[in-house]
Amino acid sequence: MLQLFSFHFLSCMAQHNDTLNNFMDVSVLFYNVENLFDDIDDPHNGDDEFQKKGLRAWSTNKYNSKIKKISQTLLASNDWQTPALIGLSEIENIKVLNDLANKSLLKSTDYKILHKESGDHRGIDVGLLFDPAKCTLIDSGFYEVRLDKKKCSREILYAMLSIDSDTLHVFVCHWPSRYSGALSSNAYRMLASNLLIEQYKGLCKIYDNPKVLIMGDFNDEPKDESLTNLINKSQVKKNKTLVNLMDDDFEIGTLKYQNQWFIFDQFICSTSLFDTSSGLSISNKPKICNLPFLIINDEKYLGTKPFRTFVGYKYEGGYSDHLPILIKLKRFQNNLEIPQ
Repeated sequence: MLQLFSFHFLSCMAQHNDTLNNFMDVSVLFYNVENLFDDIDDPHNGDDEFQKKGLRAWSTNKYNSKIKKISQTLLASNDWQTPALIGLSEIENIKVLNDLANKSLLKSTDYKILHKESGDHRGIDVGLLFDPAKCTLIDSGFYEVRLDKKKCSREILYAMLSIDSDTLHVFVCHWPSRYSGALSSNAYRMLASNLLIEQYKGLCKIYDNPKVLIMGDFNDEPKDESLTNLINKSQVKKNKTLVNLMDDDFEIGTLKYQNQWFIFDQFICSTSLFDTSSGLSISNKPKICNLPFLIINDEKYLGTKPFRTFVGYKYEGGYSDHLPILIKLKRFQNNLEIPQ
């Protein structure tokens, strides 16, 4: 019933786009950037493949090209405007985020960075860029997804942000992969799902009706167990729960495996973000940004596929094996939006 309510709401909002477009959006983008490793050897990290003499023959030129392409994608996905918030996954370290924020097409915006080195065995993390002209960081945290006594996955990033006198609680996720098989790895994603439920319910104990936006690569689709578990067990009371905004029909997925598209990259929000009476609210259906330069013909399985940086160990020179996703929030106050 909650999902029907949410998508009915979004449909109604879409009918008023001509009016809403006269006001400023708060754009939020998530992008799995496919192994954004720098060109410096880290003896304590799993980056041996991404060295000049490594299996991928990584180089400074290839790294700089990747940084430029990622920044191009982030801007083009939001109609060449810098998003207020950018969640990223498959980044190696703070250096790649600094380079992306300060040595790319994004450098005109003074993005601030939220990041912490995780214990992930591949040496990849999640990160958040936020525009301090639009958002103020109030609090932050990182929650460890421990798979067993010796192994961790990427941490769940948390940020509490003030945006136009409203408060938004943001989580950035990259749940454990399906590398060993979807079924055999399902328990790991369930660990991440239950951890996120715990954090969401913790917020609901502190704040009466927190506005929560979750984004990430969940390595599962909306109807898979880890995501349905998150939605079903997050209900605090009637009409106070989480809703998966990607549990709907889309023309294309966010990544392709063999001949099938999947929606692993998703936005999930609290029902409080459907309240248009004051502050921030969801203004439209999320968008999968299938920009022409991010897509190439799929000669093996037909149709199209993402233009990747690597296929196996072969350098293709593309962008990522995932497509970015975008959501826009509107700002309301006393039933009226705040103009620019």
